[in-house]
Amino acid sequence: MRRSIAAKIKALSSEDRLLESQKVMATVENLPEFQVAHTVMCYHSIANEVCTHDAIARWSKNKTIVLPRVKGDDLMLLEYSPEKLETGKYGIFEPALDSRQVDLDEIDLIIVPGVGFDAECNRMGHGKGYYDRLLSEKGRIKLIGVAFECQIVDSVPHCSHDIGMDKVITASNIYRSK
Repeated sequence: MRRSIAAKIKALSSEDRLLESQKVMATVENLPEFQVAHTVMCYHSIANEVCTHDAIARWSKNKTIVLPRVKGDDLMLLEYSPEKLETGKYGIFEPALDSRQVDLDEIDLIIVPGVGFDAECNRMGHGKGYYDRLLSEKGRIKLIGVAFECQIVDSVPHCSHDIGMDKVITASNIYRSK
């Protein structure tokens, strides 16, 4: 399933990826849970993901933005600053180690990437479990998955330890968990 979804994303033109990304992020910005959030965790996107770069820069003017940094088998949560980004373990830009560390309970909303999602807001990641481990203790934090429409599948295989999203946003749909 991961390979099939990756092939569909790769088939999208760069322009289509950018246009879909802009629509997805504009929809996120209009969500009530985003508008009231003071601290938002996001991810610094890579080529096969909904592009977050412009949104992060824009949001950081009015909100505290947190990005993950891989540390062993877990994610550190560090405050975003454009001048403190460096290439991390998987070639993803991450905050430098001297960035302010943020506790999970300070975060109001998390924008979550995924390889695939289904209409029930189940998420399939890359298989390393970073987000599932982090989100297992999320408490009241709202989780918004963002995806290209081609990443929505009929059913994502999931287990009891897999963490579902409250909503999944694509360029043309808002899926809500039941």
